[in-house]
Amino acid sequence: MPQQIKILIVIFTLMIGGLIAARHVMVPETFGDLGHYRAASVDSIAALPIRYAGERACIECHDDIGEVKTVSHHKGVSCEVCHGAAAIHADDPDELPEVKKQRTLCSICHNYNPSRPTGFPQIDPAIHYPIKACITCHNPHEPE
Repeated sequence: MPQQIKILIVIFTLMIGGLIAARHVMVPETFGDLGHYRAASVDSIAALPIRYAGERACIECHDDIGEVKTVSHHKGVSCEVCHGAAAIHADDPDELPEVKKQRTLCSICHNYNPSRPTGFPQIDPAIHYPIKACITCHNPHEPE
């Protein structure tokens, strides 16, 4: 067997051994217990404070807006997509959520993108009234 092959076999053996050792050290203990993730993460995630209230909590108090929104094109968009996390507001109505008025929020969905379906409302924000906030002309709860 040539000398070069022997050296390559030693190098590959060391590399594979190093990868196996690194995997043993780096993979968490509970990885794979409940699937392809770290099982202990379930407890750490459950311990986090609840930030989102969900659309039902919004519609319980804001049923007038809920009725308008359920027949609009934004019926599939949760309230908290635009208004932000509202669990604090749902618990204490005096703590108002931030009403986001930036054009960048609407642009996430409505920037021109040729891959979107025909008929989907799209704009070029650089030329479509670039100084005004979108809600100056458009009601996001009833965007028709």
